[in-house]
Amino acid sequence: MKRADDHPLALSQTGSFGNAAQGADAAESTSRHKRLARVARLWPIVAIVLLALGPVVGWIAYGWAERVREQGLQVKFEEAVSNRAHRISQQVLSYAEVLHACQGLFDASETVTQEEFSTFTRQARGRHPCIDAIAWAPRARKGDTETYSLRFVEPLAAHEGLLGRDLLSDEAYGDPLERALRERRTLLSRPIAALDETGASTWLGELALGVYDQGISGLPRQPIGVVLLRFRTRALLTEALLSPALIDEGSPPVATMRAALYDVTLQRGRAAIATVGDGLLESSPIAAQQEIQIAGRRWRLDAQPTVHFFAKHESSNSLGMALLVFLAWELFAGLLLLLSAASRNHAVRRQSRTVGRVLQSLGEGVIVAGADGHVRLSNEASRSLVGTVVDDVDAETFARSVRFVDAERKRAYDPSEAPLARAMRGDVFDEERCFVYTPSYPYGVPVSVSGRPLRDEWGKLLGGVLALRDDTERRKSELVLREQDLKLRERRMEMELAAKVQKRLYPRKAPKLVGLDLAGAVQPADETCGDYYDFLELPDGSLCLAIGDVSGHGLGPALVMAETRAYIRSLARAGESPRDILERCNAQLSRDLADDLFVTMLLVRIEKGGRSLSYASAGHTPALLVSKSGKLKAEMGRTGLPLGMFEESTYRAEYGIDFEEGDVLTLMTDGVTEASSSSGVPFEETGVYDVVRQHRHRKAGEILNQLDRALIRHAGELRRRDDVTLVVCKRTAAFPARLLSDTWSGRGEGRRVDASR
Repeated sequence: MKRADDHPLALSQTGSFGNAAQGADAAESTSRHKRLARVARLWPIVAIVLLALGPVVGWIAYGWAERVREQGLQVKFEEAVSNRAHRISQQVLSYAEVLHACQGLFDASETVTQEEFSTFTRQARGRHPCIDAIAWAPRARKGDTETYSLRFVEPLAAHEGLLGRDLLSDEAYGDPLERALRERRTLLSRPIAALDETGASTWLGELALGVYDQGISGLPRQPIGVVLLRFRTRALLTEALLSPALIDEGSPPVATMRAALYDVTLQRGRAAIATVGDGLLESSPIAAQQEIQIAGRRWRLDAQPTVHFFAKHESSNSLGMALLVFLAWELFAGLLLLLSAASRNHAVRRQSRTVGRVLQSLGEGVIVAGADGHVRLSNEASRSLVGTVVDDVDAETFARSVRFVDAERKRAYDPSEAPLARAMRGDVFDEERCFVYTPSYPYGVPVSVSGRPLRDEWGKLLGGVLALRDDTERRKSELVLREQDLKLRERRMEMELAAKVQKRLYPRKAPKLVGLDLAGAVQPADETCGDYYDFLELPDGSLCLAIGDVSGHGLGPALVMAETRAYIRSLARAGESPRDILERCNAQLSRDLADDLFVTMLLVRIEKGGRSLSYASAGHTPALLVSKSGKLKAEMGRTGLPLGMFEESTYRAEYGIDFEEGDVLTLMTDGVTEASSSSGVPFEETGVYDVVRQHRHRKAGEILNQLDRALIRHAGELRRRDDVTLVVCKRTAAFPARLLSDTWSGRGEGRRVDASR
């Protein structure tokens, strides 16, 4: 025999045919591996999608690397621009220090000569190449007008034309000069347009600082003049950009940025007071701005990097990084594809082994055939059923060795309609009953056959699967159930017949007496019951009401009820009193009944003339006598033990109970008083009394019907647990001495009798 895991058709679909307990664990394992196999089939698709997404991932990585690179360059460039702005601020402050030194020169001596001034300024200009000129303007008065006219200026050759100019009257100098004198600090004037050595236009910045006398005690110091320092803004900007302190050691002094310097205080648009490089571009991915607060004015430095900046600070290759990410992604997707293929193959092999174990553990036979009809696989249970090995046989050999016969039509299947052929065609069928005939079982084996087509995961038909289950035990069970059903039907018929017989034992209707309104009814819990009621005509012309209850309910108590009825009627015809009837009936029943059976009985005699009642009770439920006014007139309780318990039992009779017009007498069995609601509350005699008192003015039949409705409201279907019997007798007028005609003719046919209707 070949192993199940050697066959390509050993799929888990065959596991759905087995419900045997011995294969439950293997079936659960098969289901789990089947889910894993479905997941494994998805991995190749995921891997292919990942491979296709490789270029997209590379492009995203390239964009991300570019953004990171630009952000890093932006941070570095902003830092470089901040350093240059700080350098400009430091340079201007150094110019202010030159002015303070010059101020000290005039503070030391009020008579500074041209030569002394020239010597000082040459030294200052030597240290600061950006200084264009340094000048001294003493304070003077012309009448009431105060003037500050230039006396010294260096270099003299380039600025000789400025000598003697009154600074206060000059628009470019007047306002900052007055502010410098007033605030007593160095102030920067607005930019001054000028021409450089080549004749090109340029911008100059000018610092002003007041010089004051020694002052008189108690009076503020007075200005004696002002010193001025003019510098070239473009040279200042160039020096800041190419400052050796801001260039790496060993690097050539090249500009790493193009920059423009603006005087924000002017608020005249975007006219630059100094530019370095080819000017700023309209748009640049990297740019920076830095404001400079200096000597009372606000400048702004705008800058953009040059190629030298990128060459210096370029530290990452975005394209190379993106290519690396792309290759890593493709490698991951390729490995995932290889792992998914390996995992799928492993899952298929494991699933095949599991399916093989499942098939062998099933109690049902399983036969698997390919699309060509070649039987590829069968389990041990199938070989037990057909009595031969059918593995690895072709369709013709299988049809010749295994023959299926329809159990219902008693004919063999055509080869094209055989169960395995239908499953291979794609048909689905369940639990077809047939016989299998093989050389090992020439008389046939009853089986139930189910078939399913075998398909791959894409729905392609690969063959068919047949499930066989031995039907021998089920057929035996069906025969047993058929016999039991027949017996139950026979018993049901017997019970129905007994019920019909018992119905005829109850009075068809109550006797019709002028002055009395009588009604009675019985409702059995089963087809038959042990309750009994009757209207007995005594020889002296009086009427006796009888009601009894045999313990239990069903057919046995019904037979005891029939026997008791015969005794009671026989003794009543003999003219016995209620007490004597109970004693003699008890003597007979004590000899006939089993120890667990007894009968309760109540006999109420309506005396001749109808004005009084007497009764005797053998352990029966008390009867209630309600007066016309609704008062409980009498409760006819027990006067002895139930019948059939002790042969020597004696019974007492009660006499002289008045029975007046409008009085209502109600007799009942314990099925009425013990009827309980869903919460377990019994109906009891008080429930009967309340209904009778409420409806005492109605006829006896209507009172009985109201009692029945009250029981339904109280207990519902629970009242069916015991037999229920009621007798109602109402005194309506004077009671005659004789009965009307046809009082006792006929017998009732219904379970419930209402003599008033």
